[in-house]
Amino acid sequence: MFYNNLPLPQEKFFKIFQALDQAMHYCLTHPKNTDQSRQSGYFSLRDVSTGQIIFAIMLGKVSKENHEKYLQLSLEKSEKLHKLYQKNFQYFSSWQFRDPEKNLLAGAIRTDKYILSFSGLQELFDELFVLEFALTMGWCNPYRLYEISRMSNNIYYRYYNATPAQIKHWQEQR
Repeated sequence: MFYNNLPLPQEKFFKIFQALDQAMHYCLTHPKNTDQSRQSGYFSLRDVSTGQIIFAIMLGKVSKENHEKYLQLSLEKSEKLHKLYQKNFQYFSSWQFRDPEKNLLAGAIRTDKYILSFSGLQELFDELFVLEFALTMGWCNPYRLYEISRMSNNIYYRYYNATPAQIKHWQEQR
């Protein structure tokens, strides 16, 4: 793990680590996650206004050949989302600039204060990881997370098939 001046109180980190563990467990035990060769990765947290990396952490046991790759992809997704957000506030997901030929993939989202990014699982599970983490931490309105899952057609997200009543409730919370 590396970090930069940890602008969060220590007790918040305990909650963050619990949420990271929960999100990883949710992804790894999801019945549609069948790729046993991709069971780990890197999570990074970036300040949404400054773009400063708060921390990046390896989750699971990343193979030597993928160690650098997954860390770099996680950081690149979050950096690209931050740069685009600075130019246009409409950017809230790396899915919006997805380009597999340039290795720009889903797995990063913007909340009000942070950009969350994960790389190492299958693409939609990278995204699922950050959606579940943001939901657990309460850092993003559930309606925005629902919108992201619908945009990317991420059927693995728990609220992908939300009821009209749930959607209405989330919209009222905005």
